[in-house]
Amino acid sequence: MKPRFITVLTIVLMTALSSQAFAYFTTNDLIAVVYNGKTADEAIDLGSITNVNIDTLASPLTLAAAGSINLAGLQATSYSQLQIGLFAFSGTGTYQEYFATTQTTAPAMNSKNITNFSGAFTNVTGYYSSLGTSSIEYGSPSNTHSYSTAMDSNGTTPGYYAGLNQAASSTGESNLAALDTAGGSVAMYLYHFNVGKASAAANTPYYSILQINSNGSIVAETAPPAATPIPASILLFGSGLLGLVGLKRKGAETAA
Repeated sequence: MKPRFITVLTIVLMTALSSQAFAYFTTNDLIAVVYNGKTADEAIDLGSITNVNIDTLASPLTLAAAGSINLAGLQATSYSQLQIGLFAFSGTGTYQEYFATTQTTAPAMNSKNITNFSGAFTNVTGYYSSLGTSSIEYGSPSNTHSYSTAMDSNGTTPGYYAGLNQAASSTGESNLAALDTAGGSVAMYLYHFNVGKASAAANTPYYSILQINSNGSIVAETAPPAATPIPASILLFGSGLLGLVGLKRKGAETAA
């Protein structure tokens, strides 16, 4: 094989591997979009959706480093001007849908709008990936394929996720005003749905807890520890002690 041909082949292979290694905003990725009205928005690729399941997390996982949510890039002077939405879609095998809300109970999902959601996901991720090769890209909410246009119906239904979220649409996104206070944070609860049924697929009420912090980071938290039930024997023992205390007190009153 000629040296020149080998050199060209090596360059082609390296380019292909490089593009695969740095492919962002693709199917199966968890996407966060922070936006400032109609002025600017920021899309953050948080990595594969399979990495954030609280059933498999042994410790909190940083999905976006401190400073990832950037006020200057969003043309904002405070976090109170910003909204955030989080969503993912897996198009492999059985189609899986994900979106976050501010609620700790699973919202109803409209299965008739799965096609709308998957189409919006394709348009939104395609738009942000076309802006560059970074995991963080800045765009315009007014673009035809922006999150605000495709998922929020031109900003008229924030948190509606192209009709997939049937809970109050105001719960599907969160304002970030709490981040204006040092140490402040916002919790979003990511739910996992299956194309064939309208119920959360995880054993827990939510697939992941996503914490947005005042330093501009996004962290997937582990599941809260389950409350340890009090054994019935201890309850009986406690009630017995209370009974003895009552008898002793009654005896003392009688003696008096």
